[in-house]
Amino acid sequence: MYKLEEVAIPCKKAFTILVYSTNPDSAQYTARFSFVGAGLGNYILDNTQIANERVYRFISPDPITCQPRGDYEPVIQLLAPRQQRLITLGGEYQIGKNAGLQTEIAISNNDQNRFSNLDSGDDTGIAAIPASKKVSNWTAFGAWIPILGTNLCNKNSSL
Repeated sequence: MYKLEEVAIPCKKAFTILVYSTNPDSAQYTARFSFVGAGLGNYILDNTQIANERVYRFISPDPITCQPRGDYEPVIQLLAPRQQRLITLGGEYQIGKNAGLQTEIAISNNDQNRFSNLDSGDDTGIAAIPASKKVSNWTAFGAWIPILGTNLCNKNSSL
C-alpha cells in the first residue's frame, strides 16, 4: 500500500508522489506500476524493502536536465488497436501444351494503431509473384519458375 506525499523538486514547485507505507492509517492507495523504459519513469524497483510484493520508490529527476531517472510509472499501459487486412488475386494462363504463366498479386494493410494518424503512410504494401512453367522431356509435370528470379514486394508489405 502507498500513501501520497507532496515533495518539492528543483524542476517543479510541488510534486505528488506515491510512497510505500506499512502504516494502515496513512497507506490508502494501491498502485500498479508499469515499465515505461530506462530513464523514462520517476520510480525504481526498491529491493531494500521487505514485502510480499514489489515495492517501487520515487527517484527525483536529474537536477540539471530535469529528465526522469527511473524505469517505472504508476500507470497501466493500453494496447493500441491494430488492423491487418490482406487481399490476394492469382491467375494462371496456359500457353500451349507445354508452357504456362502464373502470377499472384497481394495487397496488405497493417495499421499498428488505428487511433493515430501518425506514420499512416506506411500501412499499405503490395507484392507480386510472376512465374512461368515449361514442361520438358525430363519431367512429366513442369515446375513453376519465377520469371524474374525473385518476388516483387515493396518495403511496406507485411507478406
